[in-house]
Amino acid sequence: MRSFRPPVVLLDIGLPDISGYEVAKRLRELPETRQAFLIAITGYGGPEYIEQSESAGFDEHLLKPVEPLKLSALLATAAARTAAAERGTELKSERSRTNKPCN
Repeated sequence: MRSFRPPVVLLDIGLPDISGYEVAKRLRELPETRQAFLIAITGYGGPEYIEQSESAGFDEHLLKPVEPLKLSALLATAAARTAAAERGTELKSERSRTNKPCN
């Protein structure tokens, strides 16, 4: 049986029963999702939230409403990273973590 291995996960931070931060941490612990490109999509944009996103294992932190072109660019980055991993090469992260959210 094949395991589901999503290359990208779009995840809200403000979930009803468990925080998106906790979900991200759990995804990083699972072999199937350890290498997934995790994107936080949230209304929380303060520096403390961005820091929490990074600590939880998110690759990007986007503020709602998300700009379609920014999301498209991130999905292209994720696709390139997945292709590089499949070839056995490493693609340097293009994280836009400059202490401000991407939107």
